[in-house]
Amino acid sequence: MEQQTDSRLVELALGGDGRAFAELFHRYYAAVYDFAARMMRDAGEAEDVAHETFRDAMALIGGMGPDATFRGWIFAIARNLALDRLDGRSAMESRTDATPEPAFSVLDARSLASPGAAEAEAIAPLVWEAAAALDDRQLSLLDLHLRQHLDEAEMARVIGVPEEHAPLLLARLTKTTSGTMQDLVLALDRRYRCEGLEAIVGPRPKAGLLAATRKAIDAHAAACEQCARRREAVAPLALFSAFAMVDPPAGSAHGILDDLLAAWPESSPTPAGRVPPGVPPLRALDQGSERREPYIIRAFAGLGALAVALLAILVLPASPIALTRFGSGGRFATARAGAEAVGSSPTAPAVLGVVGTATAVPSRAATSTPATGGSPPPQTTSDAQVGASTPANTETPAATATATPATAPTSTPAATGPSPTLASTATPAGTPTPCRAVLTSNLSALNVSNGSNSFEVLNQSPCDSGPYSVSSSAAWLVLDRKAGDVGPFAHQTINVVADTTAVREGTTTAPIEVTWATGSFTVQARVTKVGAPPVILQATGACTPNSATVTASATDDYGVASAVVSYVLSDGTAGGPVQLGLLLGSVRSGNWSATFSVSRPVRSFTVTATDGAGQTASATGGCG
Repeated sequence: MEQQTDSRLVELALGGDGRAFAELFHRYYAAVYDFAARMMRDAGEAEDVAHETFRDAMALIGGMGPDATFRGWIFAIARNLALDRLDGRSAMESRTDATPEPAFSVLDARSLASPGAAEAEAIAPLVWEAAAALDDRQLSLLDLHLRQHLDEAEMARVIGVPEEHAPLLLARLTKTTSGTMQDLVLALDRRYRCEGLEAIVGPRPKAGLLAATRKAIDAHAAACEQCARRREAVAPLALFSAFAMVDPPAGSAHGILDDLLAAWPESSPTPAGRVPPGVPPLRALDQGSERREPYIIRAFAGLGALAVALLAILVLPASPIALTRFGSGGRFATARAGAEAVGSSPTAPAVLGVVGTATAVPSRAATSTPATGGSPPPQTTSDAQVGASTPANTETPAATATATPATAPTSTPAATGPSPTLASTATPAGTPTPCRAVLTSNLSALNVSNGSNSFEVLNQSPCDSGPYSVSSSAAWLVLDRKAGDVGPFAHQTINVVADTTAVREGTTTAPIEVTWATGSFTVQARVTKVGAPPVILQATGACTPNSATVTASATDDYGVASAVVSYVLSDGTAGGPVQLGLLLGSVRSGNWSATFSVSRPVRSFTVTATDGAGQTASATGGCG
């Protein structure tokens, strides 16, 4: 069939077009299998999960919802099924018919077109071993985010949070998993020896390290320059996102699609229109339950109509049940008073439909004071409040009402009969405190030794940040963004490019400052450049009883930083070091020389050249 969008194919499938569903299957089966394979680590179980995913999608496609994308929805089903299987898998369980595990650590060939390809291929198996040791839920979200490329709206639906909270949650996920995987790769990489690290992790470490071991690794890396350099040189999430897809077994897609289309109903697989929102759209069906889906929907629709009728009876003023329930001043009266109070102006009186004492339920931005004898409503924390600071201003709207004596009631006549009223005055709100944005970064130090890297500017508050600026005084740093404005609980990426040819050998740092109206923070960019050690081509000396002149010829790929000479006199006394100066040539290839006084003739001397990375070379000579 001609090329159609996913949403159009969903509409056609809802109308009973099996070819449209087959096209959706062809578009996403390989990716769903790849995701399931990395979760299950077993080809047979991965195929089962992929089959069940599309079987459930065929039965539940009417409940996808108009705002959802098919890509996000199908992966949400696959994730639920995979996690259900993993949760039910016992530690001793094994498949007798398990096929060999796929090569999960193979990198996409397109990601290897860089100078660091050999190093990337060398540590890719360690990165996958570290990823496999993550919590199943963390690994599933990381894969959907970085490898399957679900956007923030799709990830929000998978996680089950409002879309505006997804950026902060994903930033936390990547920060946490990146640190964990860096520690694990550092511990697993046996190409380098560090006695201090081996004392912590043992001679043959396993990826499933305990949290206490991770803390010890962090503490060791902070004190060990070599381990710190190795740890920060690893970009585990970049390699994780570059893993190649795991291909499904030959013929599996054809066989599964044949089974699905054989069960495809002649008419639409769901009743006309979409399933009511109350029906859970992602619930996995039991075997053989596909044909029961229309009856479940009709049952929910019937229950919904019954609930609406009962609610009308309870809230209509003319209803005897409503008068009885609201007349007691119980929970229904409280709920009604709260509904009337929310959204009203601070000075408007709250009109309650009963005589008695009631407690007004404020909105989430206000705190109410319950009246004597009333029951305060339960307090809940919404997703929007996570990470937000407590507001400085609280208002007390319609907190306490005084009952009118029964002997002299004040009532407002109504068409259906008398309905007593009670007035209550709300406390006016005070001057609101301005919302202040709280910006931070996912990194405090940024390694740009490979030429580029990035960090995130995170807004951890429910306020808009307003304009912020990004700057650095280092001429060798280039920032792709000099200013921005990040919304509540959102983030923006700052890409940093380093001209490594403009910095000397060794470690060079420069601050990157992010400043906004109410604060600032700094990220330290660092380049560590290490070449080959220096080479001393020749060292000669010309000596008299009271002086010596030593000359050395030295080269280094980035330049000799310093050269010194130490000597031994004829009576065995040691002297030096004496600094040599560049006599001829350049720091990359030149002659270094010094003349110094001695009390006795020089018997021998040693010249030591040091480069910018602290690497040294030595040569010994004597006076000719």
